[in-house]
Amino acid sequence: NFELWPLAGVQALVLQHLDDPDEATQRAAIWNAGEMKISTARPRLLEMVVSGPDVIRAEAAQAIGKLGNQETARTTLERRLSEESSPTVLVGLLRGLALIKSPLSIEAALPLTNHADASVMLHAFWVLRNSGETSLRPMLHAELAKKPTGQRLCALLDTVKMVAKPEDVTWARRQFQVVDKEAKCDRVVWEERNERQ
Repeated sequence: NFELWPLAGVQALVLQHLDDPDEATQRAAIWNAGEMKISTARPRLLEMVVSGPDVIRAEAAQAIGKLGNQETARTTLERRLSEESSPTVLVGLLRGLALIKSPLSIEAALPLTNHADASVMLHAFWVLRNSGETSLRPMLHAELAKKPTGQRLCALLDTVKMVAKPEDVTWARRQFQVVDKEAKCDRVVWEERNERQ
C-alpha cells in the first residue's frame, strides 16, 4: 500500500531489516528501501555494494539506482564496475546505473558491452540506452556494421532506437534494405526484479 510508505514507522522497519541475518528478509528490505525511496538507507546500501554475498551486493546496487542520481552513489557504482568480476554483481551495478540514467556513466559501462556474459553485456547496453546520449550513435552504427547476431544485435538495435536522431531513420532504411530471412532478433527485455521472488 503506497499510502503506508511515507510513515516513519514503516521506513524504520525497512531500515532495521537491511542487516537482517535471513538473506531473503534482507533482500526484501533492500528492495523496499529503493522502491520506497528511503534516502537515509543510501549510506548503508553503499557499504553493502562493496562487501557481502553477491546477491546482496547486486540488490543494494539496484536499490541505490532507484534512489536517484546522487554523485557519490553514481561514482561508487561506476568505480565498482571496474573492480568487480562477479556477473551477478556486475548486473546489479549496471541496473543501478541504468536507473540513475546519467550520461556520465557511459564511460564506465562501455567496456562491458563486450563482456562474455550475455546478461552483463545486455545490461551494459541498458546503461547506454538509458543515457539518451546521441553522441553514441557513430559507435553504435560501427558496431552494427560488424554484422552482430543474437542478443548483441538486439541490444545494439534497441540502444540505437533510444539514442536516435531523425536522420537515423534514413540511415536505418539504407542499412537494412536487405535483411537475411534467416536472421531473427530475439526481443531484449529490460526487467525489474519481481519483489515476490
